[in-house]
Amino acid sequence: MTAYDTQPLTEAAVDQAIACRAALGLAVTPPVPGRPGILRSRFLGTVGGHGDLAVQTPHLASGKIFLPTGTRAHLTFAVGELAVRAGTQVVGHCQFAIHATGRVDACLLERPKQVVAANQRGKPRTKLDPQDSLVMASLWAPEAPDIPSRFKPWLGRLHDRSNDGLGVLFPTRLPYRPGTEVIVRLDPSGPQLHPFYRAKLKHCSRGPNGQWLVGLGDLTELPPDEVADTTPVPPAE
Repeated sequence: MTAYDTQPLTEAAVDQAIACRAALGLAVTPPVPGRPGILRSRFLGTVGGHGDLAVQTPHLASGKIFLPTGTRAHLTFAVGELAVRAGTQVVGHCQFAIHATGRVDACLLERPKQVVAANQRGKPRTKLDPQDSLVMASLWAPEAPDIPSRFKPWLGRLHDRSNDGLGVLFPTRLPYRPGTEVIVRLDPSGPQLHPFYRAKLKHCSRGPNGQWLVGLGDLTELPPDEVADTTPVPPAE
């Protein structure tokens, strides 16, 4: 039995990811304008008395991406063959010593209070109010590679919802894999439903009456002006 066998999942997952300096994905709220929905980084270590996480400052070819203190974030990373996710927030920045003479720019994240399997719901789904059962959902994946239908909005009906997820019924199976980032438009919206979301497709399984139930998680509300850049536009012929 290893030391991790007797630890709660959250502590074991985080400790092992740090020990391996595992790669991670960061989905931040609000999203960084003009940047991918998932920012890439890597665990470096811990700092401070509370064990805050130091992760490599995300960067692209164009340069490093500064995340202001207080930015909310969802981490996704792998522990062995298990993919996990956790909510956190940015608590600061530092120069982290990776060896005796080397330091790198680091973003400090609050140590997660809970880690769950990536395909596990963070919040329980609730039944819809009668008026919400008539909400139509349009879904598209503007960043999906090599899928011509990424320019086509798929039309479905809202089935259930939670604080961080939606279930949508579609008449046919969607061509996207779990983990694909999508844009969702709900019509009509309401007090409990924002008109636009960025989300991650969690699963697509056969639902009632031969329809397909698509589970969407990691919801981020999007203002209409940000959606304009992702609205599906077919390529010129």
